[in-house]
Amino acid sequence: MEDRQILQLFHERNEDALTICRQKYGNYCFAIAHRILQNKEDAEECVNDALLRAWTHIPPDCPTLINAYLGTVTRNIALDRYRKQTAQMRAGEVAVAHHELEAIFSDNATPDTAMEEAELADLINRFLKTLPKQDAVLLVSRYFHFYTVKEIAKRYKMKEKTVYATLSRTLKKLRLYLEKEITL
Repeated sequence: MEDRQILQLFHERNEDALTICRQKYGNYCFAIAHRILQNKEDAEECVNDALLRAWTHIPPDCPTLINAYLGTVTRNIALDRYRKQTAQMRAGEVAVAHHELEAIFSDNATPDTAMEEAELADLINRFLKTLPKQDAVLLVSRYFHFYTVKEIAKRYKMKEKTVYATLSRTLKKLRLYLEKEITL
């Protein structure tokens, strides 16, 4: 079933929309949550919460790509859960990746305070379109899907040093791009 048909089910308040979304995108959402939380039960709960959020937010939300919408919602739910679970202790790949990404913002600003999330997401999406495809893929793999540098290097048949260097250069470009677009 195509996304527009699934959206129609949401608009009709037909619960089949949830069943279809779980079948079509459940594994994708689970993979995102599990990569962040490293716990099967927590990841499953995040998928359930993401589907519930989709049910309560569509409409008025009307995503173009349901997989991207559900992936983002799942990621945000998993990150919120991760932050609560690790409030006192920041360790692991997710914390490292999160810290690397936060470093592009000034000391007094974070993505939450710099601007609305939707505006920031739009800026980042526009930035990604300016990059060579491989650089964009590496950035998304690291900071959206939270793959380790080692996993990225293996997946794309690159040296880890090359991945680190590319990510570092790309984060610097992102910082400059955001500084140009907004006042941090």
